[in-house]
Amino acid sequence: MNFKEFFNASNYFLLFLIVLTGFNVLLNVNITNNRVPVQKTGEVLILNQEKELFGGLYWLVWYQNSIWKLTDTDNFYYTGQGYKLEAEFLPFNFDSQDEKNSFYLNTGISGEIKPTKRIAKTNNCNFFCGFLQWTQDLRYKFRLKQINLACNKYFKTLKKLTPQIECQDVAAFSTGLTMGGTKDFKLETRNNFRKMGLMHLVAISGLQVVLVISFVEWVLLNLRISKTYRIIIFILFLLLLLMLAGPAPPILRSSLSVLLSIFSLKLFGRKLSGLRILAYTAIILLWISPAYIFSFSFLMSFLASLGLRLMRFKQVFQNFILVSLSDIFNQSIAALLFVLPVVVNLSGFVSISSLFTNLVILPLIPIITVLNFASILPFIGDYLYFIALFLQSHLLVFIEDFSSYSVLLKFKPFSNLEIAIYYLILIFLVEIVRRTTDKYFERKIARWDSF
Repeated sequence: MNFKEFFNASNYFLLFLIVLTGFNVLLNVNITNNRVPVQKTGEVLILNQEKELFGGLYWLVWYQNSIWKLTDTDNFYYTGQGYKLEAEFLPFNFDSQDEKNSFYLNTGISGEIKPTKRIAKTNNCNFFCGFLQWTQDLRYKFRLKQINLACNKYFKTLKKLTPQIECQDVAAFSTGLTMGGTKDFKLETRNNFRKMGLMHLVAISGLQVVLVISFVEWVLLNLRISKTYRIIIFILFLLLLLMLAGPAPPILRSSLSVLLSIFSLKLFGRKLSGLRILAYTAIILLWISPAYIFSFSFLMSFLASLGLRLMRFKQVFQNFILVSLSDIFNQSIAALLFVLPVVVNLSGFVSISSLFTNLVILPLIPIITVLNFASILPFIGDYLYFIALFLQSHLLVFIEDFSSYSVLLKFKPFSNLEIAIYYLILIFLVEIVRRTTDKYFERKIARWDSF
């Protein structure tokens, strides 16, 4: 790529947006760090009910144009309803030493609300309230069906096939692939996923968006649906996925990427590059919530995607299996290198075993994910889901058996300066290697063609 190609109006505009977004993030960080806990009266809207890692309930609420966590052991709150509360409002500050703050800021939550008195409901259930309740009910029924199939209908069969695996973990695998999260796993199983470098499988990500859109596109093309209607249906399916998984940063990023690609082609008749789409989606999300800059899920999703785009090397293999394995290995290396500082600062170690386990497991994940989503279909959904349960239970056996052999490299946390130097060196080396290998393969392919 010619260096002069970077000097154009579109790149100047993108650079301006990046600088402006950076200033906005720094400003919000300073404002957030200066906020202090206060006791006051406020009105909140209940968005969803969630479960803590060890079983306790809390609610996600909308308060002053941001999402907060509401903790109340004395009262129950209904999704979609507004409440007037006398409460202590505790903003989460950006403190890397505070695990609780880091965990919730990771999901885009601004702070915690602890009511001392519930004064009144502030509204009846309108259309929006009904929509929120329907969304929560959809997620609950979808998850309940997966648990019932794994732990009731197919329990005896699964127990004969994999007696050492509990149905709770098999169902939790389904929940992770379709809605994200590891809360339903046993602690031991969750640790096995972490040691094997496989947490990304059950953290809802762009994989689900790509699978849903690809499958829907294949169906619509075979039905000869017009382009305009295909776009409308794409958007509806993205909304359905957001309702099931919730507005997790990786899902928002991937959904925005798809929408930007669609509207760029529809409105301007041109396709945006992958790197440009990645930059625009990051800018939009950071304007929606500047706290995402400290979100591990956002950073890992963004950095892994950046690595996958930068480390695209030309293929020399002709065999489909070799090409697929080579792609998976390259993707695993790219993701590992580009998320390394984030993973180290989060857990203190990096799993080298993930390079092997991803080669074995990743080819099956798209199939299993589609089968899990297919469980929602009438008549055949249960039978398709049994295939997913069969595969998941055997993958859990594999993960459990090999977790004791996992190779973990421990590191000290990276400082901000070390992170900046690391990525400058990494991107420079990746560009050098990419250009060198591309030229090598071009010469090799040309030599083969001459024969």
